[in-house]
Amino acid sequence: MDRIEYKGYYIDKTKTGYRISKQSDISIHTHLRNLSPSYKLIDNVINKHIPNRCGLYYLESHIRVANDEEYKKKLQDYYDVKVNKGKKQFYYNSNKKKF
Repeated sequence: MDRIEYKGYYIDKTKTGYRISKQSDISIHTHLRNLSPSYKLIDNVINKHIPNRCGLYYLESHIRVANDEEYKKKLQDYYDVKVNKGKKQFYYNSNKKKF
């Protein structure tokens, strides 16, 4: 198994992609398909940067491997906003006459 050490994290090659884990606790980990987003995820977590354009799974991965509780809370809030944004609210006009 190929292992890359990067800024206090391990990036392990798996059959279907890459597994990112902390060097201090390898039980805390996440899986990604490509290597480039793996490096970016680690950089974001270290610099406490919240990615703007990304999917829900990528945000969950940030939450999983992050150390700082305040940063985790901000990520979770952003995740919740993205989840609720997909839900449509329907407008009902109560004054509209029905024929």
